[in-house]
Amino acid sequence: MLNRYKVVWFASLGAGLEFFDFTIYLLFATYLKQVFFPDTSGWIGLLAVFATFAVGYIARPLGGLCFGHVGDKYGRKKSLMVAILIMATSTLLIGLLPSYQEIGALSPFALVVLRIIQGFSVGGEIPGATIFTMEHFSKHRTGLLVGLIFMSITLGNSLAGLVASVLRHLLDDQAMLSWGWRVPFFIGFVLAGVSYVLRKRTLETPDFISMYEHNRIVSVPIKVLLQRHWQQLLVGVGLAALIAALISTLLYMPVYMTQILHYPSNQVYVMITVSFTLLGVLVPLFGWLSDQFGRRALIIVGALLMVVIGGGLFVGLVNHMVMMPWLFGIGLAVTAAIVNGCYALAIAQQFPAYIRCSGMGIAYNVAFVIFGGLMPVVVTLLWKLTGSVYMPYYFLLLSALMTLLAGLCWRPSSY
Repeated sequence: MLNRYKVVWFASLGAGLEFFDFTIYLLFATYLKQVFFPDTSGWIGLLAVFATFAVGYIARPLGGLCFGHVGDKYGRKKSLMVAILIMATSTLLIGLLPSYQEIGALSPFALVVLRIIQGFSVGGEIPGATIFTMEHFSKHRTGLLVGLIFMSITLGNSLAGLVASVLRHLLDDQAMLSWGWRVPFFIGFVLAGVSYVLRKRTLETPDFISMYEHNRIVSVPIKVLLQRHWQQLLVGVGLAALIAALISTLLYMPVYMTQILHYPSNQVYVMITVSFTLLGVLVPLFGWLSDQFGRRALIIVGALLMVVIGGGLFVGLVNHMVMMPWLFGIGLAVTAAIVNGCYALAIAQQFPAYIRCSGMGIAYNVAFVIFGGLMPVVVTLLWKLTGSVYMPYYFLLLSALMTLLAGLCWRPSSY
């Protein structure tokens, strides 16, 4: 049993560190704009940075498909090991990239390529870690244990926010532009390397071993998935819509609150760090509650809560009401925690074991492309076209309605 709990620890640590590597990009967007897109002005430069961010998300379904295939055909453990190795390498290379002033257009081109590689890697991480833990523990406290993985992922975001806050406090703008922005990428490389070594010591899941021993491994999982389980794919996309939009919204806040609403940058970074920390701490609680009351109930509650309180939070934030940044961060963190505690497990439980990695990998990552990666680009464009500063809320509202509908349609697999 001790080895099985080590499985949760190793999966959680790796997932958290991989998401640290992926999310530091958006937290340093204003500096990356000046380093890699210096000839663009104002919102156009930010749009270029967000488009590069979105490219990382767009690569995720391909990663979900490839790592899902590996997980279903060659083993869950192998899929997780390859994913974090790719992330570690691409993160290091971003930290080493020369600036636009040094090598010209080749610099942003290389950044885009490396973001694609990062997105490809992340495409296999959450589905792989969720299924890895779920299959090791079967029906015993799976909500709580998967919640611990998502706590680690969220705390990886918190660590990214903390690093951003510390660097912003210690370094002036010139130092940040010169070399400070590279520091978190080097940190991410070291941490991901440590996680790779730890993952090599984990055990393969009982479900995959059983599939192998009984010759139940499918040659082309994606073919079976699309032929027999496309309805579950659509529901899975909907289940992930709100959490994808909420996480992307929190990561978008440094730009939204400083460039559009004119809040002090130091205050914003601290608020983001606190929000992600609160979200991380609450996720295991709601994972445990999903074990007690069911996944559907919590998904519906979280979606309805966003519909009810979202508008008020944004009105207060836009109008600079007293304490509103903190209330806004807490409100989004609690809403996200309710859904984050159970949505991934709900997606995985829809699919039988022989296509589980492929099914979850595609559903989860398609949702994060549409509702996560495209969010900064879509919101920034619509803000510029309409002048409405409430575009992030409208995006969240649409996402919440999608998740609400998916929660009502969700059914776990019977085999």
